[in-house]
Amino acid sequence: MDKPKILQPKNILFFFVFVNLVIGIFIASDYGRIGDEDPEELRSNIAFQIYTNSLTKPIGEAYEEIRNVQYYGTAATGLLRIIEHYLFPSLDPLKKEVAHYGYFIFFQISIVSIYFLAKNFFDDWVSLAVSTIFGTQPLLFGHGFINAKDIPLMSIFLLTVVVGFKYVDKLAVGSPTDHPNYAEKASSTIRGKQKTFLVLLGAVFLVLWLRPFFTSLFLNACLLYTSDAADEEDSVDL
Repeated sequence: MDKPKILQPKNILFFFVFVNLVIGIFIASDYGRIGDEDPEELRSNIAFQIYTNSLTKPIGEAYEEIRNVQYYGTAATGLLRIIEHYLFPSLDPLKKEVAHYGYFIFFQISIVSIYFLAKNFFDDWVSLAVSTIFGTQPLLFGHGFINAKDIPLMSIFLLTVVVGFKYVDKLAVGSPTDHPNYAEKASSTIRGKQKTFLVLLGAVFLVLWLRPFFTSLFLNACLLYTSDAADEEDSVDL
């Protein structure tokens, strides 16, 4: 008997990633800063000031002050810096919560990429096992929040390899555009994927914005439970 579609490896993987993203919202602030984050922040701040015309010194002088780290890129950190500045201005920038969660999103992209990369060599269930083992390694999981250079680079590299494999496979079997209903099916598939992506993205941002409320509710419940337990102990002692 065929297994329900919801229990297919790909669906299990996306559920695993979604759960990771929700959990990451609540623990992103628990990770400290590492040495690589300071130069990354300096470069992203310079890039941000350049694009917003708020740089108070010549561009060359600003980059010379950060010495050899000026030669690294700021695509990921710069994007997260903009998101933090405009969408979450009330958050403490020193805690790097938005940046850490952004790096964690890149890490989830690498998990999905590992799955599709493994499918070129193994069946779906083995590929699921490979990707989940990769995604649950404690060292990698922790670096998924704080490593500003390696995690985004790794995810984009893996994603590029996967896209390359897919493109080569399509060339090998012939162009799918020869199918008479290709345009209609492709358009419908793209719209469905876009809607699903927007719903998941909206859910993640909703939980992120409501996080202070839920955190406060949880802490108040814990305090109430603790005080009730203490009252019970005092009454027993009496």
